[in-house]
Amino acid sequence: MLQPHAGATAVLGIVIGLSWARWHFEICRRQVPVGLIELIVTVCATAQMNLCQEQHLEFAWNGSLRQCTIAAQPYIAQWIGEHPKWTAVRWRCEDVTSRKEPT
Repeated sequence: MLQPHAGATAVLGIVIGLSWARWHFEICRRQVPVGLIELIVTVCATAQMNLCQEQHLEFAWNGSLRQCTIAAQPYIAQWIGEHPKWTAVRWRCEDVTSRKEPT
């Protein structure tokens, strides 16, 4: 289940084909570096499809941006299930670790 925190951000561990516990075990066992990825979902109010906003979900992720986009679909469906007045219209993944901090 998504656990929201400030700014509608959730922290998740995702990998295709593995449960979170199994994925976490494999990552720890192999000492594989995990980066942060942000899933940005554009959602529109179901009753007013011209009323849209972006939801930002942050993930611990060890894969490509394309893999993130594909693997994110069940989590988007879960978010929509928890927010039935909204419809997801598009989404993308961005690498959080590569963003430059403002100086």
